[in-house]
Amino acid sequence: MRIAFIFLLLTLSFPSNAQRHKLDSLKNIARQHTDTIGVMAFADLCFEYRFIHQDSAALFGRQAIALAKAIHYQKGLAQSYSDEGVVYYDKKELLSALAYWDSSMVVRKMENDTYGQANLNVKKGAAYFQLGQFDKSLTCQLEALRIYEQLNIEIGIVQALNNVAAVYEHQHQLDKALAYYQRSLAIKEKMKDPYQIGVALINIGNIYLRKKQINEAKSFQHKAMAALQAAGTRAASEYLGMVHNNLADIYTQLSKYDSALVNIKRALEIRKSINDYQGIVSSLNS
Repeated sequence: MRIAFIFLLLTLSFPSNAQRHKLDSLKNIARQHTDTIGVMAFADLCFEYRFIHQDSAALFGRQAIALAKAIHYQKGLAQSYSDEGVVYYDKKELLSALAYWDSSMVVRKMENDTYGQANLNVKKGAAYFQLGQFDKSLTCQLEALRIYEQLNIEIGIVQALNNVAAVYEHQHQLDKALAYYQRSLAIKEKMKDPYQIGVALINIGNIYLRKKQINEAKSFQHKAMAALQAAGTRAASEYLGMVHNNLADIYTQLSKYDSALVNIKRALEIRKSINDYQGIVSSLNS
């Protein structure tokens, strides 16, 4: 089962011609400006290079931080600390990531930037989860949820609800996890986003499977399948492969091996079509 936080680890890639042009433009802006524009150009370079070369991304992030400090640009400083932290999260250097996010939090609190504080709590919660510090992870995610609810930011509420549920699920507090996943689903249904609805239904189905409520688990996986097919995106296809994999597990538990085999072959077909190599290995193993 996948624990889905607000952002995921990234795969490095080669820039396209359009992206190279964008990067060159940002570098020119950064060279020509020693003001707030320069800070944000360095910060944008830090973000863009996360996808290409992490050491370069970290360098641009440090340049953004240095310039923001030099010109006393607090908003840019908070953003630069945050971006630098994400680079180190991607590199799995989690303690360094947390240190940068703590620095960003200090500035965001000075600036009364509650929305920025909520976003940082989500990120910190993800890092603490990876470190196995689940109590700290839960504290951060609940604080993010409190702020998003206070600000009435639906997408933030949905993400924080999912993250709280994920922590409870990992701690085997399945009833609490189910309650938060259901709250998340209710908002997603109101937003009418079939992809997000599909992901929520998978999570709920997985909880029922872990609770040994097989019929409910199967029902929610089929509902997830319908939602993800309606979404029709690459990301939805990735989760659609997961649905078929989950159904194969369910049918295996029911000793319905023909149905299990049909679903695992369908999962393999989908995963091959989108080059989901980790998923392909999982399906072949099944």
